[in-house]
Order: sequence, then C-alpha cells, then structure tokens
Amino acid sequence: MKEFELSFENKHLRIWFVVMIPALILTILLFIFLPSELQYLPIWIPIITISFYWGWVIIKEKQNKTND
Repeated sequence: MKEFELSFENKHLRIWFVVMIPALILTILLFIFLPSELQYLPIWIPIITISFYWGWVIIKEKQNKTND
C-alpha cells in the first residue's frame, strides 16, 4: 500500500483543500441564507465536489500507471 504524505507538498492534498474549502463555505452560506423549503439543495454541493475530486484522482492514477 502506498504511503500518504500529509503535507502541502502533496499535490492531492493541496487540490483537496483548494476545492473543498470553498465548496464547504458555499454550502454553509446557502444553508444560512436559503429559505427552509430549499435547505436540501446545499447538501449536493459537497457530494458533487467530492465525486469530481475522486474521479480526478482515479483518472490521474490510471494515467500514471500507463506512463510508468
């Protein structure tokens, strides 16, 4: 199993923070300012963001395996 480095030199970790922090801030703001009948909509933002992030990770790892 590959070791995971928890530092900002790790490209995956940097992109995770760059993508997820704004998504979480947007989600919190929408929860605060949307009317109560639309409170279910902001939960889709982190779900979609995480899905795109992991899709990107899987594609990058497949590309790295074919390049090796």
